[in-house]
Amino acid sequence: MQMIETIIYFVIGIIIGVGLDWLIQRWIRSFIFKLTVKDINEYPELNEYKTINLSNWVFRFGFYLLIGFLAVWTQLNPNFFNDILFITALTVIAQIDLKTMYIEGQIIAYAIILRLVWITYFEPQIMFTYLGGMFFGAGLLYFVSFFYQIFRNRQGLGDGDAAVLGLIGLWLGWENLWIVIMIASLSGIIISGFNLLIKKQKHQNISSLLKTKIPFAPFLCFGGLLVYIVRKTYYF
Repeated sequence: MQMIETIIYFVIGIIIGVGLDWLIQRWIRSFIFKLTVKDINEYPELNEYKTINLSNWVFRFGFYLLIGFLAVWTQLNPNFFNDILFITALTVIAQIDLKTMYIEGQIIAYAIILRLVWITYFEPQIMFTYLGGMFFGAGLLYFVSFFYQIFRNRQGLGDGDAAVLGLIGLWLGWENLWIVIMIASLSGIIISGFNLLIKKQKHQNISSLLKTKIPFAPFLCFGGLLVYIVRKTYYF
C-alpha cells in the first residue's frame, strides 16, 4: 500500500514538473522576445536565442525527477509548494541569465511576495530570520560590486546578482549565504574558466580574455539550490 502511495506521489510530481517546465519555457521565451533592438545590438549573441532551444532534455528530465522526488518526500504538504516556488524561480533566473546576460526582475519580485505570504501563514515566528537573509544577501553583493567598481573603475557584478542572492537568503537565512557564495564562486571560476579556454580565439591574450562578461546568477542559483537541498536532507 505504501509503495502504491509513493508511486502516486511520484507520478503527480512528474506531472507538476512537466507543467512547471512548460511555464518556465513560456516565461523565458516571453522575456527574450520583449528585448529591444538596442539590447540586441549591444549583445549580438541574443539573436540566436530569439527562438528557444527546447532540446536540452537532460536538464529537463532531471527537473522532472527532482519535482517527482520532492512530491514523494513531502507528500504534497505545504512545504512542497514552497520548494517548487524556489526551484522554479531559480531555474527561470539561471536560464535567462545564461541566454541573455540579463536578470529577470519580475520572477524575483513575484517569488519574494509569494514566499512572504507563505512565511506569514506557516512560519510567522521566524519571519525576521528570513527577512534578514534577504537584506543581508542583497546588501552583501551590492557592496562587493560597489567597491569593485570604485577600485577597478568598471562594473563587476550587476545589481541583479544582488537581488538573486537576496532571494536565496529569503529561503536560506543569512547564516548559509557564505556557503552559497563559496560554491557559486568556485563553480563559476572552474566552469567559466574552462569554457573560456575552449572558446579562446587564436592569438587572444589573457588580459582581453579576463574581461569577458560571464553570467554569475546561474552559479548563485546552483549554490543556493544545492545548499537548500542539503539542508532539507539534514533536517528531514
